[in-house]
Amino acid sequence: ARTSLEQYAAALADLNEVVRKSPNLAAGWAARGNARYHTGDPAAAADYREAFRLDPTAAARVVLRLVREQAKH
Repeated sequence: ARTSLEQYAAALADLNEVVRKSPNLAAGWAARGNARYHTGDPAAAADYREAFRLDPTAAARVVLRLVREQAKH
């Protein structure tokens, strides 16, 4: 939710917890990659790679949703 509000630093803290609690959840990795990308963190690429390694379909769904949301701004 914070990513849709462009509160990427706050979202990153939440998403770190998501990834810690659910390391096999591709959506968490993809969302954290997005937050990292928007904060200029080069680790974003590793998060995206992990998301697509875990579940390419779910990762693509999340990335496309985020891109659509961000294109509206």
